[in-house]
Amino acid sequence: MKKHPISIIGLTLGLAVVLSSCSGSFTSSNAAQAGGLLNADYENALPVELQLAVGILALDGTENAIDAQIAAELLPLWKAIRSLSESDSVAAEEIQAVFKQIQETMTPKQVQAIAAMQLTREDMTQLAEEMGLNFGAGAGRFGELSPEMQATIEVGIGSNY
Repeated sequence: MKKHPISIIGLTLGLAVVLSSCSGSFTSSNAAQAGGLLNADYENALPVELQLAVGILALDGTENAIDAQIAAELLPLWKAIRSLSESDSVAAEEIQAVFKQIQETMTPKQVQAIAAMQLTREDMTQLAEEMGLNFGAGAGRFGELSPEMQATIEVGIGSNY
């Protein structure tokens, strides 16, 4: 089983941070309709988009970990999500379609494993603590990441921060 390169983990983590801090138009009810096996119809459920980001991190080190080939296919989709979520004129259906593509790009076992986790904000917080990060208020866009991890995320996302 291959471990993810730090840039993939950093990118996914960066996406989780970006998505968790978004106050955009993609609500939990929209996320529940994003298609695939993931849904937000359980108590304290994370929105589907965060389930994907946190779930990808949680899969690391398991038999369902995202390999380099799937990561390479997911990267442009996550970039599309980022770009669409920054637009003032994007329809929720466009974002939902990309989240559906993300789930379809992953193997059915990977999506099922994330669905079985029934991820909550507490799970996201626990994962952040395990990784030594802080998603809390006042932590900034990247929480308490080291400068090296921030640089990795910035390069992975392709942003100008």
